[in-house]
Amino acid sequence: LASTMSTTGAPAPALIDLRKGHPLEAELPHAALARACASAAADLASGEAGLALQYGHSRGTPAHLETLQRWLQERYGSPVRRGGLMTTNGVSHGLELCAACLTTPGDEIIVEQPTYFLAAGIFRDHGLKLTGAPVDAGGLDVD
Repeated sequence: LASTMSTTGAPAPALIDLRKGHPLEAELPHAALARACASAAADLASGEAGLALQYGHSRGTPAHLETLQRWLQERYGSPVRRGGLMTTNGVSHGLELCAACLTTPGDEIIVEQPTYFLAAGIFRDHGLKLTGAPVDAGGLDVD
């Protein structure tokens, strides 16, 4: 983000740089993370949370999936099946899983232009042909 000034010289609206996934240190939830770590440590000390020493549930813990289901339903106002949810290790992992499960080498996929900086490599590793499409106020323009 080269400038925080608009072309008129007035301050531009606040922008959040999402290019590389490095949020501002001041915006990270340090106190909440410290509470979560203390709670996990207490569970581990009590012997009730062997999960902390294991890989865990492949799709996410039941409590996490229940919370995610409830949040998605409230946020979007549509029913969500908990069995259709899973947690990934980040966007790259999610794209990798989608490409592996839903495509065949040689398939053509449409990606927004510009796109997530690691997406093209993930898709090309699966032998996919990428076609860029512009994005406007209505979303991805595939016409």
